[in-house]
Amino acid sequence: IFGSKEKLYEAAFLTLDDELYRATSGAVEKVGGFGEDAKNRLHQFFGIVWDFLLGNEERFRCYVRYYHSIYFKGSSQKTHAKHFESMVKLFAPLFEEDAAAGNVLHSAFIILLNFAVQVYNGDIQNDENTRNRAFNILFFVLESYFNKDIKKAILKEV
Repeated sequence: IFGSKEKLYEAAFLTLDDELYRATSGAVEKVGGFGEDAKNRLHQFFGIVWDFLLGNEERFRCYVRYYHSIYFKGSSQKTHAKHFESMVKLFAPLFEEDAAAGNVLHSAFIILLNFAVQVYNGDIQNDENTRNRAFNILFFVLESYFNKDIKKAILKEV
């Protein structure tokens, strides 16, 4: 059916990539976007995605391995890029126009996957402290790129 081991791995990755895309875009819908109450909504969004990743350990260990493998280049990378572009569009309203939102979100994505792998490996616990630490690091990465309206909304929240 797949023709080769590489095609089988690619099909598995793309299935997982689609699951992750649907879960993250669904989380954006669930929190109602990121205008008012932006930090709280981002925290809610993070919690949904965090629970999704940690609730699917074996699947996302496979995802991370493939994402960082030599097999990722080519057609799987192109399909992943389309999913990622759609995510960037969902998050773009948070950022200044010149923020290179794709690069910023990619950095946040890698940090999120790294934290999840550390939990999978037992290096850190999946507890409220880890959850808050991971969110705070991700928020710090994103915060300096937020547009003025989001920054003002966050200052009102504090």
